Amino acid sequence: MHRTTVIAMLIAAGVSALIGWFLASSLGKVSALRKPPPSDCRGRNCDVNIMFDCSTSPCVPYADPEVILTKSDHQTPHRIDFQIVQPTSSSHFVFDSNGIKFTSSDPVVSSLPPCHPQDSQDKFRCELDKDTPAALYKYSFRVVGLTPVDPWVVNY
Repeated sequence: MHRTTVIAMLIAAGVSALIGWFLASSLGKVSALRKPPPSDCRGRNCDVNIMFDCSTSPCVPYADPEVILTKSDHQTPHRIDFQIVQPTSSSHFVFDSNGIKFTSSDPVVSSLPPCHPQDSQDKFRCELDKDTPAALYKYSFRVVGLTPVDPWVVNY
């Protein structure tokens, strides 16, 4: 009986492998999706677009780039400008009144970059002054009517 079980398992494995090979070869090449590398601003001003995937309802917002690398040069402040890029659908999105908010899990960080709306409801600016400590910061952006999103800024 033990021998019969082993033979049945080997046949099942072979058939599964053959089916997998056949399906993979008939579907063509499969390529892995990669996230783009972080945007490295290195002490310069940085622009972040708030984009939307509206293939589902409601639309899902995301930051482009998702991760931002900055570098405090201890000489000049720099800023991160966030702008909503309206989707081609009929929806029109604006930032919530507290559209961008920074947090940090680093106990050394006592102050966070201040953020404020610009001249329209689809733009926000955050200031990283020369004393902003090197740390990993999470920020949230809030678009009216949608779930908040939490990308990252690395100040090194």
